[in-house]
Amino acid sequence: MLWVLLITALWFAAPLVVLRNTPPLDAMKMSLSACFGNFGAFVLLGVIIYVLIWVAMIPAGLGVLILIPVLAGTLYASYQDIFPAALPGPPLAPAIPPTGE
Repeated sequence: MLWVLLITALWFAAPLVVLRNTPPLDAMKMSLSACFGNFGAFVLLGVIIYVLIWVAMIPAGLGVLILIPVLAGTLYASYQDIFPAALPGPPLAPAIPPTGE
């Protein structure tokens, strides 16, 4: 149980610190709440990662060289899905010159 808390606290902490300049302790709290808010999805992801690790170990562990970048991609994709980028205000109207009417 302690490992689950540690992994969920650290899953989004690094991207939050690097990409959003969030203080580390706040990033860990945000990561915990995000992971437990999407608990079903993260349980499914954990099961898939567990199976993929075993499959990656079959060819003398060389599959891990492929698995690590794939896991980094899943981390970034899940980060973007849960913490979308802040939208910059309303779009500006296009500059259309007056027609004189």
